[in-house]
Amino acid sequence: MKRIRLWLREFTLSQQLICIVFFVVIGIAIIYLFPVTSNVNAFVDDTIYSQLRGINQDLIIRGESAEGNLIIDSNFSYARYNPQSGIAMVYQGSKSDISVEVVQSIVSRMVNSSFDGLSMKTGEVADKLKADGTTIYFVGSCPTLTSCTITMASNAYQEAYKEALVNSIILTIFSMTAMILVALFIWISGIIHPLSQMRKVVNAIRNDMPVDNKELMFNRYDEIGDLASAIAQMKQYIDKQDHIKEEMIQNISHDLKTPIATIKSYAESIKDGIYPYGTLEDSVDVIVEAAGRLEKKVQSLLLLNRIEYIKDDAPKADTVDMAAIIDKVVSEFKVIHPSLSWNMECDNTLYHGQSEPWRIVIENLVENATRYAKIGITIKLKKGNLSVANDGPRIPEETLQTIFRPYEVGNKGKFGLGLSIVKKVCDTYGYNVHAENLSDGVIFKIAPDNPNRKALWKKEKQLESKNKDGKTKAIPLIHDKDNATGASR
Repeated sequence: MKRIRLWLREFTLSQQLICIVFFVVIGIAIIYLFPVTSNVNAFVDDTIYSQLRGINQDLIIRGESAEGNLIIDSNFSYARYNPQSGIAMVYQGSKSDISVEVVQSIVSRMVNSSFDGLSMKTGEVADKLKADGTTIYFVGSCPTLTSCTITMASNAYQEAYKEALVNSIILTIFSMTAMILVALFIWISGIIHPLSQMRKVVNAIRNDMPVDNKELMFNRYDEIGDLASAIAQMKQYIDKQDHIKEEMIQNISHDLKTPIATIKSYAESIKDGIYPYGTLEDSVDVIVEAAGRLEKKVQSLLLLNRIEYIKDDAPKADTVDMAAIIDKVVSEFKVIHPSLSWNMECDNTLYHGQSEPWRIVIENLVENATRYAKIGITIKLKKGNLSVANDGPRIPEETLQTIFRPYEVGNKGKFGLGLSIVKKVCDTYGYNVHAENLSDGVIFKIAPDNPNRKALWKKEKQLESKNKDGKTKAIPLIHDKDNATGASR
């Protein structure tokens, strides 16, 4: 059976259907040759005996007054026999082929079965006699001691009746089989055509050829229709991503072109003895700054490509102290942005994952916040929930839904690469990140998305209990200006 399944898998659906039809026909033939044939023989015997009984009873009831007019069917014959005189009168139907010797044998068997000496046995005799290669069915009864009636049907009638019955059964079976096979062919054809069409579309997508979505409109509401709809949606998504990537490449090329052009023009000017920025040192500083911007953009692209393949291979017990990471990152940005006010409220909280990806997440969120903050940035870490807010401009509502997508162009012409990395790391380690507009800015929030993180909160409680005053240890507030809330993008 396993080999047959493997063999069938190598065929197309049309070839599999032909094989199924072949096996069905073979099965019907086997059913006909054995069970059906034996059942038909039994049915024919019962039917002929029933007919003979009916004719025999009619003959007994009507008596001997209309001898030649009592044969209802020309295939039947009957005989009247007087046991006392030993005389038998035989009336043959026009199609009867029963010989006189056969009638004598039937009468002899009838007499032996019906009489015991001078007394008559009760009941009816229904049997068949084989003679000269034929089978003669007969039914007889002796209502009186002087009169017995025997009704007979020839072998020709039996064979004709059996043939008609078998042909009727075969015709019925093959008619039903043909109807089933036609329905099966129509059904399989209704599957093969859309599958072939979808294969054509998928090959076109693979070869980057134009595809008309009308080719996937089958007006079906089953699994085939769902698959076609999914392929159409996939094609739309691929087209959208290709368009976004094209725009991203164009924008990145423009972004990279600016520092490259600056470095090239300043280097050529210095080579010619001209200092565009006044002095040699100042001009070289412009080149160094442009090279730094260029390096940072390239690193962002490389980091995005590397972070796409990050996996959650950290052990369950491997956790990072998020408060320590935040403290370290903020200390670095505080030096770069001394004019901003930094408001921090962080508990000792453990996050699942590894330190390096989480450090990149915090850096991207904080850098994003510094880009838009007017006065200050607020960072809170309470019971596993992290938020980074600033008081910059609000984000359009339509952008909030797409801000974490790769290659998405954000405010001020930025590409959102950093936020794409944030989303990827959070999803990998089982956390949820989203952005919200505030009345005076925007806030980004990270919270556990997996209910199985309860073990981490137990560890946090153990850390809190080690504090002398029994309170949660918090990172001191750093204020360069008055406290203010903000947003980031």
